Amino acid sequence: MLGIFVGKALLDRRLLDLPLSRAFYKWIVGVDLVFEDFALVFPSVAQNLAKMLLIVKQKRAIQQSSTLVCLSLSLSLSLSLAFVVAD
Repeated sequence: MLGIFVGKALLDRRLLDLPLSRAFYKWIVGVDLVFEDFALVFPSVAQNLAKMLLIVKQKRAIQQSSTLVCLSLSLSLSLSLAFVVAD
């Protein structure tokens, strides 16, 4: 019902005393929304998403690091040799 009310007011170019977010106004005029707009509407969810994005970037950096791959291979090789000698 609220959507119909707001839509009718927009069509009739009437002013409404509703506290609408800046992201809503950007969406109405056709401007592309960005992550910061989402953060204005849902700050706690945006904060958690930002943390998850940081973790994904760190994971990708670790996976692309050739030094880490060599270290991992030498560590696994030395551990497997240690188990062979212990038997």
